[in-house]
Amino acid sequence: MNQMDAIASRSDLREIHPRVKMIYTGITLAICLWASDVLVSILLLGLNTVLITLISKAPVKSYRKVMQIPLVFLLFTALGMMIHIPWTTRYLVPDAIRVAELMLRVWAGCSSMFFLSFTTPIFDIITCLHQWKVPEFLTDLMLYMYRFIFLLLDVGDVMQISQRARLGYDSKKSWIHSTANVAVSLFIIAYQKSEQLYIAMECRLYDGKMRYYGEEGREEAGWYVGIAVIAVLLILLKGCL
Repeated sequence: MNQMDAIASRSDLREIHPRVKMIYTGITLAICLWASDVLVSILLLGLNTVLITLISKAPVKSYRKVMQIPLVFLLFTALGMMIHIPWTTRYLVPDAIRVAELMLRVWAGCSSMFFLSFTTPIFDIITCLHQWKVPEFLTDLMLYMYRFIFLLLDVGDVMQISQRARLGYDSKKSWIHSTANVAVSLFIIAYQKSEQLYIAMECRLYDGKMRYYGEEGREEAGWYVGIAVIAVLLILLKGCL
């Protein structure tokens, strides 16, 4: 469905039950947000990076590219927060440090979520959510959104390449015109694709329920022990600081 899902399907951690990876993601994300500590955030960021790139064998280039996305939003958010800080040494330095700590904490939390994305295909996640009795309409909506986000991104990339080939971004005026055309075309294409998807589903006897096939993988007690050890160490580290 997309590059990240393809990487997850080939991951060396694919054989682990998605429940284990989802529990790890939830616990580490909760600890990261609760601890509000620089060292905990750095350790968690490093741990997730090792798990994704060395253990799971995900491409380093893809991981670096994905991690840059939240970093861009964090930088703009930090810039907006710094504007409201009085520009005096008394306030600027402490508040700038707090903003940097907040950015690091959010970035470490994103690495936990990307761990799940790089190691678990979407259908495995949905299968696990069904086992947890999550309402089906929520999982169906999740799958539709997931598919159309990357579908529209691919279509948008193709349209932008076509616009560049025609010098559509050569000047500021042409840039505005080309961007508006791409946005309108994407809206029309999204509507057309949704109709085509519904027709295809009805041709396959769609009755209002989606059937998924996800691999459950191995579920061993040792994985849960490892998660518990990591959680306890991070909590103790927070308590010792």
